[in-house]
Amino acid sequence: MNGGLCITPGLCICPPGFYGINCDKGKCHQPCRNGGKCMGKNKCKCSKGYQGDLCSKRYGASSPSALRPAGTKHRQYTPSPKKAEERHAPPESNYIW
Repeated sequence: MNGGLCITPGLCICPPGFYGINCDKGKCHQPCRNGGKCMGKNKCKCSKGYQGDLCSKRYGASSPSALRPAGTKHRQYTPSPKKAEERHAPPESNYIW
């Protein structure tokens, strides 16, 4: 099982991260996700496109472009110079002279 090479029943050479008579036990307490392979105690080797301790995060999932539907463009808001000046103007005084 799990890519192990069994020479005779009960005698198998297990890939990294697996053990047992038939390589049926993994060293990861939680299974690796999305096709990731357990490579040792709680270490997963993730398949292409995934990352994280358990391979549960897709590449670029935190970037806004990953959440944007295909074919849409990123738009950037640039305030007009007049509005920018208004933001930087000091507040008027409430004192009467």
